Amino acid sequence: MNAFEEVRARRAALVAKAEVEREAIARRVDAWRPVLTGVNRGLKALGVVRRFAPVIGAGLGLGLASIVATRGGILGKLIQGGLAAWRFGRSVRELGSARRG
Repeated sequence: MNAFEEVRARRAALVAKAEVEREAIARRVDAWRPVLTGVNRGLKALGVVRRFAPVIGAGLGLGLASIVATRGGILGKLIQGGLAAWRFGRSVRELGSARRG
Protein backbone atom coordinates (compact mmCIF):
# COMPACT_ATOMS: atom_id res chain seq x y z
CA MET A 1 0.00 0.00 0.00
CA ASN A 2 1.47 3.36 -0.96
CA ALA A 3 1.18 6.59 1.08
CA PHE A 4 -1.80 7.86 -0.90
CA GLU A 5 -3.82 4.69 -0.24
CA GLU A 6 -2.92 4.82 3.45
CA VAL A 7 -4.19 8.40 3.67
CA ARG A 8 -7.42 7.44 1.87
CA ALA A 9 -7.96 4.48 4.21
CA ARG A 10 -7.25 6.63 7.28
CA ARG A 11 -9.63 9.31 5.99
CA ALA A 12 -12.40 6.77 5.40
CA ALA A 13 -11.98 5.43 8.94
CA LEU A 14 -12.11 8.96 10.40
CA VAL A 15 -15.22 9.85 8.36
CA ALA A 16 -16.96 6.71 9.61
CA LYS A 17 -15.95 7.46 13.21
CA ALA A 18 -17.18 11.06 12.88
CA GLU A 19 -20.56 9.84 11.61
CA VAL A 20 -20.96 7.52 14.60
CA GLU A 21 -20.04 10.35 16.98
CA ARG A 22 -22.48 12.77 15.27
CA GLU A 23 -25.29 10.25 15.68
CA ALA A 24 -24.44 9.77 19.37
CA ILE A 25 -24.44 13.53 19.97
CA ALA A 26 -27.74 13.88 18.11
CA ARG A 27 -29.33 11.20 20.35
CA ARG A 28 -28.10 13.00 23.49
CA VAL A 29 -29.39 16.36 22.29
CA ASP A 30 -32.74 14.84 21.34
CA ALA A 31 -33.08 13.46 24.88
CA TRP A 32 -32.71 17.02 26.27
CA ARG A 33 -34.95 18.71 23.70
CA PRO A 34 -38.20 18.51 25.76
CA VAL A 35 -36.43 19.89 28.83
CA LEU A 36 -34.86 22.73 26.88
CA THR A 37 -38.20 23.52 25.26
CA GLY A 38 -39.75 23.87 28.72
CA VAL A 39 -36.92 26.10 29.89
CA ASN A 40 -37.35 28.26 26.81
CA ARG A 41 -41.09 28.64 27.50
CA GLY A 42 -40.37 29.55 31.10
CA LEU A 43 -37.90 32.23 30.06
CA LYS A 44 -40.42 33.68 27.62
CA ALA A 45 -43.07 33.75 30.37
CA LEU A 46 -40.62 35.48 32.68
CA GLY A 47 -40.06 38.12 30.01
CA VAL A 48 -43.81 38.75 29.81
CA VAL A 49 -44.06 39.01 33.60
CA ARG A 50 -41.14 41.46 33.66
CA ARG A 51 -42.78 43.62 30.99
CA PHE A 52 -45.99 43.84 32.97
CA ALA A 53 -44.40 43.98 36.43
CA PRO A 54 -45.65 47.52 37.20
CA VAL A 55 -49.22 46.56 36.30
CA ILE A 56 -49.00 43.33 38.29
CA GLY A 57 -47.53 45.21 41.25
CA ALA A 58 -50.26 47.84 41.15
CA GLY A 59 -52.93 45.15 40.97
CA LEU A 60 -51.46 43.27 43.90
CA GLY A 61 -51.17 46.50 45.87
CA LEU A 62 -54.80 47.41 45.25
CA GLY A 63 -55.92 43.89 46.05
CA LEU A 64 -54.02 43.84 49.33
CA ALA A 65 -55.27 47.31 50.20
CA SER A 66 -58.85 46.17 49.68
CA ILE A 67 -58.28 43.11 51.85
CA VAL A 68 -56.78 45.24 54.60
CA ALA A 69 -59.67 47.69 54.33
CA THR A 70 -62.25 44.94 54.70
CA ARG A 71 -60.44 42.73 57.22
CA GLY A 72 -58.59 44.93 59.66
CA GLY A 73 -57.98 42.09 62.15
CA ILE A 74 -55.36 40.46 60.02
CA LEU A 75 -53.57 43.65 59.10
CA GLY A 76 -50.36 42.73 60.92
CA LYS A 77 -50.10 39.34 59.27
CA LEU A 78 -50.78 40.78 55.83
CA ILE A 79 -48.16 43.46 56.28
CA GLN A 80 -45.59 40.89 57.41
CA GLY A 81 -46.44 38.62 54.48
CA GLY A 82 -46.28 41.53 52.06
CA LEU A 83 -42.89 42.59 53.36
CA ALA A 84 -41.59 39.04 53.08
CA ALA A 85 -42.87 38.81 49.49
CA TRP A 86 -41.31 42.17 48.69
CA ARG A 87 -37.93 41.09 50.08
CA PHE A 88 -38.12 37.82 48.17
CA GLY A 89 -38.92 39.61 44.92
CA ARG A 90 -36.05 42.04 45.42
CA SER A 91 -33.59 39.23 46.15
CA VAL A 92 -34.68 37.31 43.05
CA ARG A 93 -34.32 40.46 40.94
CA GLU A 94 -30.88 41.17 42.38
CA LEU A 95 -29.81 37.57 41.79
CA GLY A 96 -30.92 37.81 38.16
CA SER A 97 -29.09 41.08 37.59
CA ALA A 98 -25.93 39.74 39.27
CA ARG A 99 -25.84 36.75 36.91
CA ARG A 100 -26.25 38.96 33.85
CA GLY A 101 -23.81 41.67 34.85
